[in-house]
Amino acid sequence: MKTLLSKISLVAALAFMVGCSDTDRPIDELFDGTTRGTVLKTVESETSLEFNVGVENLVTIAAEVIDQRGQDFEKVDVFMSFRDNNPEDGDESRDEALFTTINPGDFDNSGEYPKLNLQFTEVDVNNFFDLTEEDYTGGDRFNVRLELVMNDGRVFTSTNANNVVTGGPFFRSPFQYNINVTCFIPEDYFVGEYTVEQISEQQNPFFGGNGPAFDSEPQTVNIERSGAQRIFTYNYFPESFASEITITLDLICGEIFVQGTGSGLACAAGAPAIGQSSPEVPSTFDLENDQEILLDLLDFEPDGDCGTGGYLVNLRFTKQTGN
Repeated sequence: MKTLLSKISLVAALAFMVGCSDTDRPIDELFDGTTRGTVLKTVESETSLEFNVGVENLVTIAAEVIDQRGQDFEKVDVFMSFRDNNPEDGDESRDEALFTTINPGDFDNSGEYPKLNLQFTEVDVNNFFDLTEEDYTGGDRFNVRLELVMNDGRVFTSTNANNVVTGGPFFRSPFQYNINVTCFIPEDYFVGEYTVEQISEQQNPFFGGNGPAFDSEPQTVNIERSGAQRIFTYNYFPESFASEITITLDLICGEIFVQGTGSGLACAAGAPAIGQSSPEVPSTFDLENDQEILLDLLDFEPDGDCGTGGYLVNLRFTKQTGN
């Protein structure tokens, strides 16, 4: 089976940079001679999407307005919706509505680009949606969507941005943010160095002859914390493609939800890359023990247009001594 590597490259942008003066900015060259779009690039170090039940919360979203000049925008409209994923005792979902508007004068203009700083608490959310703490629990989700309104009437948001903008290595401008409702987890829980080994017998049934997708020998990974998420990189297809995937684990009130990205592997040009996701019944965790974590995930989900569908993988995480 022919395997195509579909990775986004900024080679053209890098080529433009050669010979530029110190006053030239790479982003200016990237936009030069093109019909200009504008993005809201997430400042990840100043963005926190953690929202826990029963405690005080401060959600922060920071994003820079990036175009050729950085000042041709009229405002940013902030929309919010709520998804009740536990409707057994009544569905409290709320449709998207305008939460607030941020004008240029409210941006931080001390840096190279105007920066939006959006902050809100659980009290703000409850008042806006007429909710109480009893109306949501772990697994529910708030969604924040930003609309960047330009002076000429154009609007940039998640519905008209391509994947180079929303998830590319430079822009990282999704225009929307999912805020998962979680239960409190200690900061040092399931963090540090772990060995990871596949304990299920079924090996990758696809790409015959190219070896297993998950290493037959234990790998050592460093698991980092981001709110209620645990994130690590893993050598994917180590015996053949030597690709690297990023696996994000959402720890939500005793359950683990999986999202794996970054393989760059697909069976058709332009197809979404092969990834990983959660099975129908997610794995669980115990806050009293992070020495060993058993995780089920679906590999080849999505399957990169290989026409195969996913298969179940069982992994065991064992904490290294001293962590």
